[in-house]
Amino acid sequence: MIPFLVLLFLSSIVINSATEGLKSVEDLEIERQLKILNKPYIKSIKTAEGDIFDCIDIYKQPAFDHPLLKNHTIQMKPSYFLERVKDKTLPHAAKTFAVGLSEGCPFGTVPIKRTRKEDLLWAKMFVKNSVSNAVSPPTHYATRKLPSSPGKNYKGAAAIINIQNPQVIDNQFSQAFIQIRSGDDVIQVGWMVNPKLYGDNTTRTFGAWTSGENGCFNMLCSGFVQMSSYNPLSYVLDKVSRYEGEQFNVKFYIVKDVREGHWWVVHEKFEMPIGYWPKSLFSSLSGTATELTWGGGVYTDNNNAASPPMGSGHFASEGYSRAAFIDDVQFADESHNWIYPDYNSLQNEEDVPECYTINALSESGHGFLFGGPGGNCQNRKEEERKEKKKKKDKLKVRHLIIPKIMMIMNQVPSRYGLCNHENIGLRMTPFLVLLSLSFIVISSTEGAKSVEDLEIDRQLKILNKPYIKSIKTAEGDIFDCIDIYKQPAFDHPLLKNHSIQMKPSSFPEREDRTLPHAAKTSAVGLSEGCPFGTVPIKRTRKEDLIWAKIVVKKSGADAAPPPTHYARRNLPSSPGKNYMGAGAILNIQNPQVINNQFSQAFVQIRSGVDVIQVGWMVNPKLHGDNTTRTFGAWTAGEDGCFNMLCLGFVQTNSKFPLGYVLDPASHYGGEQFYVRCNIFKDRKSGNWWLAHDDLISEVPVGYWPNSLFSSLSSSAAEITWGGGVYTDNNAISPPMGSGHFANEGYSRAAYVDELELADESNKWIYPDYNSLQYDADIQKCYTINALFESDHGFLYGGPGGNCQA
Repeated sequence: MIPFLVLLFLSSIVINSATEGLKSVEDLEIERQLKILNKPYIKSIKTAEGDIFDCIDIYKQPAFDHPLLKNHTIQMKPSYFLERVKDKTLPHAAKTFAVGLSEGCPFGTVPIKRTRKEDLLWAKMFVKNSVSNAVSPPTHYATRKLPSSPGKNYKGAAAIINIQNPQVIDNQFSQAFIQIRSGDDVIQVGWMVNPKLYGDNTTRTFGAWTSGENGCFNMLCSGFVQMSSYNPLSYVLDKVSRYEGEQFNVKFYIVKDVREGHWWVVHEKFEMPIGYWPKSLFSSLSGTATELTWGGGVYTDNNNAASPPMGSGHFASEGYSRAAFIDDVQFADESHNWIYPDYNSLQNEEDVPECYTINALSESGHGFLFGGPGGNCQNRKEEERKEKKKKKDKLKVRHLIIPKIMMIMNQVPSRYGLCNHENIGLRMTPFLVLLSLSFIVISSTEGAKSVEDLEIDRQLKILNKPYIKSIKTAEGDIFDCIDIYKQPAFDHPLLKNHSIQMKPSSFPEREDRTLPHAAKTSAVGLSEGCPFGTVPIKRTRKEDLIWAKIVVKKSGADAAPPPTHYARRNLPSSPGKNYMGAGAILNIQNPQVINNQFSQAFVQIRSGVDVIQVGWMVNPKLHGDNTTRTFGAWTAGEDGCFNMLCLGFVQTNSKFPLGYVLDPASHYGGEQFYVRCNIFKDRKSGNWWLAHDDLISEVPVGYWPNSLFSSLSSSAAEITWGGGVYTDNNAISPPMGSGHFANEGYSRAAYVDELELADESNKWIYPDYNSLQYDADIQKCYTINALFESDHGFLYGGPGGNCQA
């Protein structure tokens, strides 16, 4: 099987419980097994995490109930430690951390984690229901392997393992490990996070082994001989590394005793021996190891769950202090010396590089970076798995290793959506890019035919993906927490093979700000975030798509843009001028509009017919109320979309979706609130990111992939900031901004401040004041003036009314 799968099934032995009851005979058997495993103790130690370790007579520990160890003579310590090389190129900030329990057991006793009745019940039920048809569970890995080679034999393996704490959910785990193998015999040590097994999300050490029909995980059955009074298997590593912060590690050795032949596991601190697997447990490993592996692995169940994060949850390409690492990779040769393997003899293995990757650790000549965020890794590699099925079938014997262990333990306990039609009106006034896109979903009283109903249902299935959790806001919006890799964006034909970017590679540098002192941000996102690995997508209703269908049907290919008015400031295109982003502070207002109207404030970038627009809007027909919400819209040729009503935008933030409510809004003559909206081009990927400010820092929301655009694939040529309104042909125009004219001043009229553009050197700069154009199409309804409290903003808005006449 793949290397770290040794652990996966062993762990799964204790992670799945059934609902059926046990007969009295089975209850008695469970009690018997608990008596075997939980020996009389001299003292018990309870950790802060609730684990109980019993201090048991070293000669009466569970290992010696194993049939092969009945006459075993205990080895109190290794014969001697092999001489090892010291890597002088380790990352300087990394600190070794392996302190074991807070207190040790009394002399002559060793700590053994107490086994609970539930552990054995889970094991019993899982084996009873699964063992006869057991297959390997879904599993992914990013490893570096020293493969078997004729004449090559190894007496041990070692490495420094960076300590991380990936957040996983029930029925999953994530691990980092060292493994030795010879034939079907395997030993594996390292750390893991396994909430189902341990009841929490902490990082613990572990040890696992298999040999033919025998094997075990930690101390859940017999085999491993515990020797250290402080460092048991499965103690908590509570000093974990921080992203771009302090790094911690633990060094593990698996080494064959030169006299007795037992396989010892040792930690770095004072070269502390933990214990050993006796030589007599093994057949192939009774001699030497032939294959060594170092790396990370994850497990999840078969119930369509997203795969958990590996390592730090960040890709190897992010580098040291961001991605997890394994360093000082060594092996013990037949002369009992620790040496570094030849770099060219090592093989990198990553089965799903879309989810987990492996790279060299540039800070060291003897290590590597590994890991990734996980996600929907099974479906994304399905075709490749089918192609490799025959090869895997040939390895069936190796895949059966862990089911055999379980048997032993049973004996001993539109392709795009509806927003991309050519009638959208791509050449309307700048902010109207949003208006028509929005109103695709806002007007209709006609019913749909049965064929159309079927089409609507199909569209809803595309847009409303299976979710892990749903969040209902106070306004009644429902946001579904969807696997980040299954969000609607990736159904877009141009994004079928898109590699997701989890965060911007960098943010443009910013100058000092000169905000009006009383202004406060109210961009705090949803009241709660989605679980790790999922993102919030606003649930689309059937009515939304019915309205869209009817409007598209009625409008026709030659439909004219709807009536629209605006008050804006424009940085027009100019030869040789290219912009990598635009940003501004948008004063949050709540203009009261009626059905079939909306009012908005926005930041917009354009190049040719490609447009991206972000900001806030009030749209009662679309949202069902008069609250102020964020939005994002885009067009590119014949394609385009509003928020998440069709495909394109890639949501990455777990708390800040498109379409969340901005509350509170500013008060006339009183407290003022704002949201900062930035659109900027990523320097590496070329994607166009949307970012907001929360109470502390700049928050990336998500991005429009570069591949969606033609003109905007390189840079923007024109930038616009301002406000806009829409109404149908028979109604007065709604208020814009606060509903008051610009000349009423700050705290009464709405404002846009901190107008910025990102230049080609990736810096936010203020545009030249003289290069900006004021533009208000109906000044009797809406006006625009300078904001005297700031050198980089303006006031805008008005009450609206009968603006057409």
